[in-house]
Amino acid sequence: MKLQIIVLNTVKFRDSGLILNGYSNLFGRQGFIVYGGVRTKKNNTLSQLHPLSIIDAELSSTKKSKLPVIKEFSASYNLINIRTGIIKNSISVFIGELIYKTLREIEPDRELFSFLVNAIIRLEQEKNNVPDFHPRFIVNYCKHLGYLPEKNFTPSNNLFEIQSGGFSSPDKISGIFFSLGSSTILLKILETEEQISNPLLLSGESRFTFISDMIRYIEYHQGVDIKIKSLKVLHEVFE
Repeated sequence: MKLQIIVLNTVKFRDSGLILNGYSNLFGRQGFIVYGGVRTKKNNTLSQLHPLSIIDAELSSTKKSKLPVIKEFSASYNLINIRTGIIKNSISVFIGELIYKTLREIEPDRELFSFLVNAIIRLEQEKNNVPDFHPRFIVNYCKHLGYLPEKNFTPSNNLFEIQSGGFSSPDKISGIFFSLGSSTILLKILETEEQISNPLLLSGESRFTFISDMIRYIEYHQGVDIKIKSLKVLHEVFE
């Protein structure tokens, strides 16, 4: 079976190599080593290994290190818009970091891999609602982490409560809530699921606040602080 890897990030390794942190269809989340002289197909280079690039890879059978070594790779898709466009590239860096820091399960998950590949292709092809991509992505990604927010909104239960993972009354004293603005955005995304035809029409500040609230939600349920360094840069791109 062909090994496909979604690149989450890369780190320089020795003089000319890289450690590629990725999510693959066969091994789940794992690190790989790519040496500078690796064979590539169709004139691919190490510059093709940008966040959210998808590659077909062949691993070396020689045990040179603790991490598997990629002997040869080629791009599965030509993601030129993600690689060269500043907005889509910034979104890809953010999503790669989000997955890298929140995906605890290292085992392969066919449904998650398919979700990620389809999302990446949508990002590459999206023309009209690019600013809505990452708010919608983070909500649907939570389903694969095991805690998709519950769509139980009522006029009296109109604020999203982090602990319960559902909408609750603002009168609940012990609750940790999203703001009304973030709760409204979340409800709209849940109602449209993965459809991106209807724009969310968010300001840069409300988008940043919503993403920050969603990260707080993930932090609470994973029990760890998640510092997404690329979020600030992404916010500045949309300002």
